[in-house]
Amino acid sequence: MASALTTPLQRLCQRQRLSETQRLSETQRLSETQRLSETLRLSVTLRLSETQRLSETQRLSETQRLSETQRLSEAQRLSETLRLSETLRLSVTLRLSVTLRLSVTLRLSVTQRLSVTQRLSVTQRLSETQRLSETQRLSETQRLFVTQRLSETQCLSETQRPSETLRLSETQRLSETQRLSVTLVLGFGMGLIYLPGKVVICYYFEKRRSLANGLAVSGSGFGTFVLPPLIDYLLDEYAWRGTCVFLAGISK
Repeated sequence: MASALTTPLQRLCQRQRLSETQRLSETQRLSETQRLSETLRLSVTLRLSETQRLSETQRLSETQRLSETQRLSEAQRLSETLRLSETLRLSVTLRLSVTLRLSVTLRLSVTQRLSVTQRLSVTQRLSETQRLSETQRLSETQRLFVTQRLSETQCLSETQRPSETLRLSETQRLSETQRLSVTLVLGFGMGLIYLPGKVVICYYFEKRRSLANGLAVSGSGFGTFVLPPLIDYLLDEYAWRGTCVFLAGISK
């Protein structure tokens, strides 16, 4: 019986010991985790403080740089404004000096021109008076000469009138013969060219006869549209002889 009672007691003791050891190990683990968390928190806080310090130092450096750049830009602007003001002053002074010089020179030139024009006007008036006197003298001599010529021409016209009437009659006869020849020859030739061409097209085409007739008739219009600029180009390049040779070759 004693042995039977000792075994469960031992087991209970062992269990209690195991539970105590587990509790101790858990407490140790918890304490270690707490220590680790505290160390991590401390490291994080240190890092954050370092980053904040670095950011503050960077901000300060950036602000200093910006202030320096602003100061430099302001100094450059001031220097540029001073330079521009100086250049403007110099340009204004130069322009004023140039304008004064030009005004003086213009006044001198105007006075000289006026004096010259006055002199010229006086000389021109004198020359005009002399010319008028000469022209009056010449006009009188010309009138006498013209009157003599008119009398001579009247005498000659009375003798030449029958010959002129004969010439006019001959020219009228020639013009009538030319009109008759041109009208008859051209009419006959155009009749031989235009009508047979249309008739031949009607014999050769049956399905698209209207299209063929239209193309054949439009050739004259196309030629009148294309040939004038082509003839201008040929006259510029090859003169009138070359253009005549080219047109003769086309007509063949």
